[in-house]
Amino acid sequence: MLQKAENLYPSIQYIRGNLVDSKVFTANSTHLFIMDERTLFMNHIDDMKKIIHNCNKWLKNQGFLITNFFAIYELLKRNKNLY
Repeated sequence: MLQKAENLYPSIQYIRGNLVDSKVFTANSTHLFIMDERTLFMNHIDDMKKIIHNCNKWLKNQGFLITNFFAIYELLKRNKNLY
């Protein structure tokens, strides 16, 4: 998937890493994260929380985390301890 993105949009810098690992980026180092719902759905609820926490840590002041949720009820069904 990363290779396809690099081929389609070669001017964008891509970084392969695990978003659960807080050392992938340094704090306050980026203005924008874009992820689709699979980035969260393919992780356990504890890891989802870590990913969101880490993105917040890595974002510069007034940065953006952009994601989409087409199947929010599926997320809730799969992670009953979310609420």
